[in-house]
Amino acid sequence: MASIVLLSSVGFVLLIACVNVANLLLVRASDRRRELAIRSALGAGAGRIIRLVLTESLVLAVVGGMLGLALAYWISDGIVAALGSGAPYWIQFGIDSRVLIFGIATTLVTGLICGLMPAVQSAHAGVNAALRDGGTATGGHSQRLRSVLAAGQLALALVLLAGAGLLVKTTIRTLQFNPGFDVSRVLAGDVQLSGPRYRDAGQILTFSARLVETLERLPGVRAAVERQVFFRGFGADAERIAVEGMTTVPEEASPSFYHAVTAGYFRALGVAVRQGRDFLTSDSDAVIVNAEMARRVWGGASALGHRLRFGTAIGARWFTVIGVVDIRGGSPLAASPDQPTAYIPLRAAPGQGLAVILGADRNPSPLAAEVRAAVAAIDSDQPVEEMMTMEQMYAQWSQSARFIALAMGLLAGVAMLMASMGTFGVVAYAVSRRTREIGIRLALGATPRQVQQHIATAGLRLTVGGLVIGVLAAWLSTRALEGILAGTSPTDPVVFATVAAVLAVVALLASWLPARRAARVDPLVALRTE
Repeated sequence: MASIVLLSSVGFVLLIACVNVANLLLVRASDRRRELAIRSALGAGAGRIIRLVLTESLVLAVVGGMLGLALAYWISDGIVAALGSGAPYWIQFGIDSRVLIFGIATTLVTGLICGLMPAVQSAHAGVNAALRDGGTATGGHSQRLRSVLAAGQLALALVLLAGAGLLVKTTIRTLQFNPGFDVSRVLAGDVQLSGPRYRDAGQILTFSARLVETLERLPGVRAAVERQVFFRGFGADAERIAVEGMTTVPEEASPSFYHAVTAGYFRALGVAVRQGRDFLTSDSDAVIVNAEMARRVWGGASALGHRLRFGTAIGARWFTVIGVVDIRGGSPLAASPDQPTAYIPLRAAPGQGLAVILGADRNPSPLAAEVRAAVAAIDSDQPVEEMMTMEQMYAQWSQSARFIALAMGLLAGVAMLMASMGTFGVVAYAVSRRTREIGIRLALGATPRQVQQHIATAGLRLTVGGLVIGVLAAWLSTRALEGILAGTSPTDPVVFATVAAVLAVVALLASWLPARRAARVDPLVALRTE
């Protein structure tokens, strides 16, 4: 999904660049009307003129493509160095033969796309009209076409800006995620117990108890062992909890997974039990739920003392609620930070896939070696994998979202710059072709302010048209990002309004500059231009 989003964004930027080049070629074709008309009068057919213009476009594209590939080769190593460990594993930044072939093919295709429209227009230009006006006519149809293309640029830029804005908002949301405890003071590592010895539940519980006992001998350390069991979704059967005394339980009240933990788990996390009590070593049919699950199942009533069952799992045993904790249950990438979560004793659902949870009053990262040594002392055949603090774990989970937000933000910035240049070019060219008209207006009494407003109005119409189309296109296209927005609405009105306002200011500024220049035209100089 992330690759498709990035590829689509690059395609949008490429399309905007194509529109800019096409506009430049249209301007050049308009200025060459007399030359091309003479060629036609001397016997050059439409096909020959089309080939001439397309050849010029392809030469321009090839030069640009070669420079682009050289730049990509030069900066690829710098990008990897700048990203460091933040570089997504699913992206290769090297330039190989596949990239070269794709770049060459893209260069040729874009060259043809950019030159096709100007080529066709040049081939079908009226010979008599071009020779009669001396090639100085403004070409109303050509000007309207350039305006439409510039408006299209603004629309595409707004789509990219909206997508980037949504991803930036999602990234900020992931960075602000608070699970209900200090993630920088909790270290976690995976232990996958292997071998026939650990098919026995008693051996798993013995290993867990010895590991916790060994780690808690370290000063300032609180330890526990956890097993996370998928219950609803993530490839598991879509089961629901059953609550004693309730005919039906809302589907959203069932947790996606439950945690089988040793006594002292919440103490290791630094979380106090808000209602009821913590687990004891002797507990086997007890369950602790988080506040969100208690709210969804029992509303405002107390959850303590109620019994629930995890569908057909764990032998369909009934568990009695003994406590409620303030752990939010979600993750940085969840649609909501508050998710129903349940905790049961490890002895009720032992398994070979375990996680060591170690809490400390200081930075726990240096204790990773102690955890590995403790596991090795119990069973040297069992390695500890993925040792990191939960802060690092959450950052790793949201790594892709941060990278996509950064990449799309840069692409959207480039798109906005190119779109504003397109708007500036269209308005500036219109001013240059209307210099005599502007001089006459000023000579007949029009004030510079009126001329400036008249020219700026054309830029305003172009901007409004592009923004309206862009908002509609963004409203439809950003829904494709829903899977990676982590709870941010794909049609967030604040994001849409902000990016539209920013793009409007940039586009209007690009229109205002040539309008300001038009207001400073000297009538005498303008009337002598033709």
